[in-house]
Amino acid sequence: MPKHTGRGDNMNEKEISGKLLAGAQAAESSLARSQYDELEAALPEGHPLQEQVEKYKAELGGDLSGLPENHPLILQMKAAKERYDADIAEETEEAQDKAKEVKKAKKLDREKARKDRLAQEDEQDRLRKGAATEVNQQIDNVLDSIRGMYKVLADHEENLNIHPISRARCLRLKRMLVAVERGLSESRMSKV
Repeated sequence: MPKHTGRGDNMNEKEISGKLLAGAQAAESSLARSQYDELEAALPEGHPLQEQVEKYKAELGGDLSGLPENHPLILQMKAAKERYDADIAEETEEAQDKAKEVKKAKKLDREKARKDRLAQEDEQDRLRKGAATEVNQQIDNVLDSIRGMYKVLADHEENLNIHPISRARCLRLKRMLVAVERGLSESRMSKV
């Protein structure tokens, strides 16, 4: 096994450490840029801080990553982002509330339409039952008249059966009364 002097191993560690350090710095720089880009994106169009942001970006070479985290501009941008996020959350909540109100109104409209339809159906049913009652009363009146006619025929049957033509007419009248009574009884209106 070859002897390790430690010099070569130590050098590799330095190279790796340097590469790791450079990579970590690049990642940190990239993270800071993206964090500051996010803060900048939260500023609405025409926000007063935009002028200052552009000024600092020009001084720092295109981005704000050179500013420390507790710099007044960064703190103001963070406060502006928090207000922006709060405004967005409030707008979203208001939109959800409006959507709930619209949904509730639609539900109430559907409920009202259903109640109106049921009321209309009830009214039609009431009118139909009233008409059926009236028609049935008239049928009952005609049936009472037919029964009265039976009684009159029965009372005078002896006298009317003396002559053959009268007898034939009495029989035909009885058959007709039976048929009319059956037809009227079968034509009664249902109240259901």
